[in-house]
Amino acid sequence: NSFQFQAMADAIASIGPEFKMPSYHQL
Repeated sequence: NSFQFQAMADAIASIGPEFKMPSYHQL
């Protein structure tokens, strides 16, 4: 699970700096 989370985090980071963890938690 931690690997999937890391992969998703990397994908979000690659999208752009405005879409970070706070936006991810708001989902």
